[in-house]
Amino acid sequence: MENADRKIPGDVLTTSFNDFGKIQLIEDAGKRLRMDFSYGPDQERWYSELSKNGTDVRTTVYAGEYEKITENGVTREFYYLDGDTQLHRSTPRLHGT
Repeated sequence: MENADRKIPGDVLTTSFNDFGKIQLIEDAGKRLRMDFSYGPDQERWYSELSKNGTDVRTTVYAGEYEKITENGVTREFYYLDGDTQLHRSTPRLHGT
């Protein structure tokens, strides 16, 4: 495959999988980025954490039809309703925190 325009990144990624074949870690050492995944007893994704240089950048909690994403001090919550409907709520970052 040709990649003359460099649209496909050429970075080497490290990956690991759990005993059930689910992704557990994606790491780009060159960019010092790491994404960790945790799963519940039903092997559904429960939690993910993106970090850079060992500091959390974004965390996501998954619980059925609900997601809670915290990034840069802002928490966004998503409730997935029937069909393509979703309810979204944001909690703004407080100054000084």
